[in-house]
Amino acid sequence: DRGRAREPAGERGHVRGGRSTAGRGYAEEVVTAGMVVKATRARVGAELFVQLEDERGRLDAILPDPGRGAGLERGELLVVRGVVKVQPKTADRGERLRLRAQKYFTLADLRRTAERLYIHLNGDSSAETVRRIREALARRRGGGCEVRVERTAAHARSDWLLGADWNVAPDAQLLESLQQVPGVQSVDVLYSRPG
Repeated sequence: DRGRAREPAGERGHVRGGRSTAGRGYAEEVVTAGMVVKATRARVGAELFVQLEDERGRLDAILPDPGRGAGLERGELLVVRGVVKVQPKTADRGERLRLRAQKYFTLADLRRTAERLYIHLNGDSSAETVRRIREALARRRGGGCEVRVERTAAHARSDWLLGADWNVAPDAQLLESLQQVPGVQSVDVLYSRPG
């Protein structure tokens, strides 16, 4: 889905790109995601220096900070759009990545762009499963995110797009409560590409 990001709960993104060659650095525009390991404000100017980490390692990022960076916390997930530069190896350190962000988004920012919530049921789902899903959704109704329920059993598959009156505003509490329902195999959210 071009222009959209589908992110299962707990999944993190990584830098897309290649390697520098022959000791020369290069720059490439990327969209990446990672957990905030460290954040410090520049002494002068409106920039925030952040170290992000994903399963492939750490990445230093320079974020524009129009007053909102003060709220970034260690362990928070960020999605960053910008230009990554591979700085060549030197005698005292290996190749390093540095990202100059054009925009960045917290998970809360992304949740406001949620288009569709997918609830995947396994063959063991029951009337109790449906009741508990209905209760969880009822607490978050009134948002702009559609809800689609998919059920897979041994020899059959079905899915339902719930009516607009069941649209929700997904948050961490809703996703967690849905994942706790017996018979729910997984919960995914489809996000629009933010600004």
